[in-house]
Amino acid sequence: MGGGGSSSSSFQFWDVLNAQSRAAKEIVETSVTEYKDASGATASVNYSGYQQLTGSNWYSNFERGNGPHLFSADTIFTGRFAEEGWLMPFEEWKGLLDDDVIENIQWLIEPFKQSNSWKGKLGMEQVIHTLPIMVAPQEPFQVRTDHLEKAGLNPKKDFPPKNFDDLLRVATALKENGPSDIGFQLHGDLFDWYTLLTPMVFANGGEGGYFADDFTRCPLDSDVWIDAMEKTVSLYREHKVSGPQTPNISTEQTLALMTSGQASMSICEPMDMPQFAEKGPEKFTNGDLRWGSFWEGSGGLGSTLLPFGMGVTKKPDGADEAKWKKQHEAAIGLLNRWLSKEFQKKVFKNTGFYPVREDVWDEVADTIDGAEKNQAPQTIRSMIERTEHFNTTHPLYNSFSGSTIGPKFQSALKGEMSPTEVCKKAAVEGNKQLDEYWSSRQ
Repeated sequence: MGGGGSSSSSFQFWDVLNAQSRAAKEIVETSVTEYKDASGATASVNYSGYQQLTGSNWYSNFERGNGPHLFSADTIFTGRFAEEGWLMPFEEWKGLLDDDVIENIQWLIEPFKQSNSWKGKLGMEQVIHTLPIMVAPQEPFQVRTDHLEKAGLNPKKDFPPKNFDDLLRVATALKENGPSDIGFQLHGDLFDWYTLLTPMVFANGGEGGYFADDFTRCPLDSDVWIDAMEKTVSLYREHKVSGPQTPNISTEQTLALMTSGQASMSICEPMDMPQFAEKGPEKFTNGDLRWGSFWEGSGGLGSTLLPFGMGVTKKPDGADEAKWKKQHEAAIGLLNRWLSKEFQKKVFKNTGFYPVREDVWDEVADTIDGAEKNQAPQTIRSMIERTEHFNTTHPLYNSFSGSTIGPKFQSALKGEMSPTEVCKKAAVEGNKQLDEYWSSRQ
């Protein structure tokens, strides 16, 4: 069974992975070329970005029946496509995948279904539509070990931080005694504001993230959220261990500060790893740039899994049945290739996401120069194995993150709003959105 795509069909493939980095785009381009050479099937690729995915571009094209046969995207942004009925459930096409693929991704199937549980309230089946093909735990720490040593700290004992107080202790020592004025760089950018805050929420038992378990209310005004918000903001406003650009800085800008030595420690996303390796190759290889896991608290490991997946679309009305079937099978052939051992071994090095195939995990570290010293692959694997939650695919996820909470968090960093006020206002706004969402679908 499996191995779809032995066809000369041409199919439409919309890709967002390319937007992660130059290395990510290269692995996409190479896979498409190699797939054509092996199967004769041609993928006509739309190299998109997150603006097209999360805005109206993809949605309006789907709505007009101009969608692709296959797409790649962060699963958190794909719930609205599933809700409209434009995607095929995984169960309907998994028979076209190789048997060894199915066997080695079983670990994620049932837990990931839970991130789709909101669908049950709409009368939809609680099934997977966009299948994870790589995954990232949010978030690991990064540190300049040479800065730790210059500050009189021990890289083995003082990193990674064991809890918030330990983070503050190390960040303060780095600022006061190390070579940089930035002991720990926070992020205020609207796409990166959550890098420290949400792991703290999960570590402290705030299950569900932005949504309560039944997706009918927004728990952002809970004690867990308020505590995490107060502590995060205090690093910048009270303790001043984060740099002056904090209210707007992104993880990409931070990694440049770390490789140049202007910042000592931070918490950047795994997907930034290829750029750490590219912009600071010597420091990354010799271990001056080291990675470490987030801490465990009363709620377990402070992490949630961000899957990057591929989705297969349903036949549009009016499309020729026989032609579409060939294109459909050819498209799944490319998806099958992305889940092959050969491709999955390259995923971490090129994208920072970790492969979903368990049978290649032992080989990932061998693809990273200096892995024993920088600890990047070992950290990510360890966090994946201990993380209990996947980010939800609920259609309001993007709105909650980018509009409901993000701008208010920036206001707190600027001193325009207190952390408590941020959480309470965000909860009111989030609950209003949820009320409108569910009432419009009754």
